[in-house]
Amino acid sequence: MTSSSTLQMGTRAVASAATHAAGESASAAASVEVVFYKEILDHRGFAHRCELMRVPNEGAGVEEAIAGAVHEFETAQRVSNWSIAADGYEVQKPRPIV
Repeated sequence: MTSSSTLQMGTRAVASAATHAAGESASAAASVEVVFYKEILDHRGFAHRCELMRVPNEGAGVEEAIAGAVHEFETAQRVSNWSIAADGYEVQKPRPIV
């Protein structure tokens, strides 16, 4: 079982990446996954995230990984802007298994 820590999130209001985890550089090479999701309301009105697509990217900087993932998601979903098909995205960095 692997766990991951969330580095940043994208939403409809913020189409580009805006925040990074402390100490992370946008140009630092890292293994990251960009997870696109749709928010679905349950019968009580609580929002839950439904994963639409997970795009792994190794060896690229965080900004490059996001740009590549957005392009891949838009192509797969056949949309001109990722926010048409998804409510947001998370950038996750897998933790090493100890």
